[in-house]
Amino acid sequence: MARTLLPTNCTPRDPGELTMTLRVTDFHPQSDWLYISEEIERQAREFSESFPSSVRPRLYLNSLARSILLAYFQAEFPNASAEPDGETFWCLGINGSAITLGDRRAIIVPSEAFDIEELEICREWVDIPELAGDYYLAVQLDMEEKLARVWGYTTRQKLQELGAYNQRVRCYSLRRDEVTEDIDSLSLIRHYYPNESTRGEVASLPKLSLDRLTELFDILGNPELTFPRRAVSFEEWGAIIANRNWREMLIDRRFPKREPERVHLGEWFENQFARGWRAIEEVISPRLVPAFKNIEIKRAKDINLELSRNQLALTLTIGRTEFGFKIQTSVYPTGEQTFLPPNVKLMILTEEGEIFKEVVSEENDEFIRYRFDAESGDKFQVKIALGEESILEKFQV
Repeated sequence: MARTLLPTNCTPRDPGELTMTLRVTDFHPQSDWLYISEEIERQAREFSESFPSSVRPRLYLNSLARSILLAYFQAEFPNASAEPDGETFWCLGINGSAITLGDRRAIIVPSEAFDIEELEICREWVDIPELAGDYYLAVQLDMEEKLARVWGYTTRQKLQELGAYNQRVRCYSLRRDEVTEDIDSLSLIRHYYPNESTRGEVASLPKLSLDRLTELFDILGNPELTFPRRAVSFEEWGAIIANRNWREMLIDRRFPKREPERVHLGEWFENQFARGWRAIEEVISPRLVPAFKNIEIKRAKDINLELSRNQLALTLTIGRTEFGFKIQTSVYPTGEQTFLPPNVKLMILTEEGEIFKEVVSEENDEFIRYRFDAESGDKFQVKIALGEESILEKFQV
């Protein structure tokens, strides 16, 4: 009889309680497979549909695996969180995503393969210092039966010692008999050996000159280039991939007509944030950051208006109220700027694109903002415009 996939220090509980804890998955009776619920599948499908068809399968698969594993880990590690911007890797051909477990990083590696022969990991998750993981978890997905399971894991240190490297596809691999298949042992090791060496040394990558960076963007930004991650040396590719803003810029070049993805604000309460949304303190000068209530969730996103060369940030704060949600949208200057340029427009639009509210900056404005109430399920858009340039973001409460 196969194991049930439970954290080691958990005792069996009422099925309703277990479902509530995992939220999006249920355990298959007498097996180590987990059901993929209709809700998690719907979210992954809607998320992937806002991207070009060429990358949707990878986004769909990775989004599913990340959500399932995050729910599993949070049953034992309540502070476990999915690292944002997974889609910036998936759009560029990099399979996998990262979940933070305290001071350790787990890299989730999904596959639909029926016969599991090995664990294959993209080099980016191994040899880029900013991205390297401590643990690599192999996730098998059976989309016909709507099931998923973790069939094994390894550490970066073990991967470096035993793994084979395939230069053609730029992936490391471990044979199945070299992978630890008892996922419960990971919980034991984390509990009894918290200081276990798992990552080893990760060599730094060279810094790119501005001229070379421009050349690389011209090469890699070509939409006709099928495999950008194999088009230049790994050291140069890795230096770009390590930088969040450069990844986003590269994606914008490769998919210039990409429809903006809809940000599901309900996921923010589960510490899941869409691409580009960062902690406010990382984006805006502390002097400008207002005080927020502890119950409010706040994030910020860089807005680059290339023609005017103005660096701005859109912030959004959401908090629960007795009757729904209170939302605040704001625009701040970033970089060396102290004030917003005049005539920056912050527009709140309906789902159909009609203007609901417009706020315009004046001389010496440090920010502009608008606060409004919303209910669960409401959809709206936020548009920031200056002159002929504009940026649009879509949201659902």
